[in-house]
Amino acid sequence: MLLGKGAYAAADKIKQLAESVQAAVVTTYTARSLFPNDHPQYAGGLGQAGSEASSALLAESDLILVLGGTWWPDEYTPTQARIVQVDRSPGHMGIGHELELGVVGDLAQIVPRLLELAAAKPLDRAAWKQRVAEAAGAWKAKLEQEAGADASPMPPQRAIRALSQVIAPDAIIAVDTGDHTLWFNRIFQARSQEILISGTWRTLGFALPAAIAAQLEHPERQCIAIAGDGGSVQTLMEFQTAVQLGLPIVMVVMNNGCYAMEKNRMTGSGLQTLGSELVNPDFAMLAQACGGTGRKACTGAELEKQLSEALAARKPCIIDASVAPAVVPHTKI
Repeated sequence: MLLGKGAYAAADKIKQLAESVQAAVVTTYTARSLFPNDHPQYAGGLGQAGSEASSALLAESDLILVLGGTWWPDEYTPTQARIVQVDRSPGHMGIGHELELGVVGDLAQIVPRLLELAAAKPLDRAAWKQRVAEAAGAWKAKLEQEAGADASPMPPQRAIRALSQVIAPDAIIAVDTGDHTLWFNRIFQARSQEILISGTWRTLGFALPAAIAAQLEHPERQCIAIAGDGGSVQTLMEFQTAVQLGLPIVMVVMNNGCYAMEKNRMTGSGLQTLGSELVNPDFAMLAQACGGTGRKACTGAELEKQLSEALAARKPCIIDASVAPAVVPHTKI
């Protein structure tokens, strides 16, 4: 089962359906919180920003049920499986893949009916359930190992783990475009957070304005912007707007001194890395110059402390987080 953001209204019934038919569950980026991330059937995200377990299990599947979502990137679409898509929008049908069957309708009405059909004809998929649990379990153990290491500057996995441990379950998280986009979806353990991204990850500078808009709409909730150093400077002066409006957003700048996604791809392909290095301002001092609060963190423990204090203070804040430009697994040009 591949879940997209459109499955939000039927999330509880979808969990029951997945358990009933013993399906592996994969989510699109913005749908991470629609299925318990610690569930033994949860295999992670989709594509390069997702998990190796999800790619393997999708490739082994006979039937894939897509609920409220579409495939992207296209190269992660399996070719061997029959694909059934359920969505309320006819225009979403078949985007990124060919269909065995498309069903247009409200998932809140259709999923309970599917659950009834599954209960009427139970099938023994014990072997597949075990395979899913093994693949997902091995994946989660790998993540624990990755995210457990700390250093200065901190590994990006450790930085994302710090965010996962501190951010409130009902927070709104605006994720910018860059190397951190991949690390976030790989490592972050979502609960009930709402995750905002820029379409197909093409807009540098998205996170800060999105967090401002989210805070205006939901003043009672934590609103966090997560951006790389290359993306943050595109719209950084909008932090002045947050200060002027008294919005308690917290912006975490993943500062690795380069356009890491591009640099690592070029390095891996034997190309010159011309244009990928950055000379950054002091992001914490810039925040102070705008009338907000500026903080710095060089380790995971420091980031947890600074983020906890910033969120508790309920004032506009930028945290300059020093991270290493590590290579995301399965990076390619």
